[in-house]
Amino acid sequence: MPGFEISRLTDAERPTGVWAAALLHALARDEAAGRRRPRLTEPKLDTWTRFRGRLSSIDLVALLFEDAAVLHRVPFDPGSVSGALRPDRLPETVTDGWLGAIGSLALGTTGADYILEQAKLLDRPTRMARSDLHVVKPHQKALELPGTGGQLAHHPKAGKCDSHHPRPAR
Repeated sequence: MPGFEISRLTDAERPTGVWAAALLHALARDEAAGRRRPRLTEPKLDTWTRFRGRLSSIDLVALLFEDAAVLHRVPFDPGSVSGALRPDRLPETVTDGWLGAIGSLALGTTGADYILEQAKLLDRPTRMARSDLHVVKPHQKALELPGTGGQLAHHPKAGKCDSHHPRPAR
């Protein structure tokens, strides 16, 4: 991913590094879109620089993830995703580099391009074209779940069908 150098991470650090890089990019996009207060995208990280004391860039990453986990436990709480993810084990030089590179990221790219980039970083299939997503019909109810990248969970409503009242056989 441009701006987030992960190639120098050891095999033990790589899963945490990929996860943290993907989430930092997501948080920076949210800030650039105005959905979050600027912290990562704040010029020169002014607030963090003023108040950090003896805390490191690793601590900033951990604090940002902890704050985001209040609303979205998955994917921001490492214990919810995998017990092996430990941001505190990343080298400080890596997180310093990432925080310095935030300003060079293209945070205004289209959603489809962003999803493709994240899928490649996370080594996931990239067949997530929008045309492949379910099209919600007027008689269906849909809920967009946080952290799903815009994918929809849908539940077609046909009469009064639910798990306790199975649909009659045809």
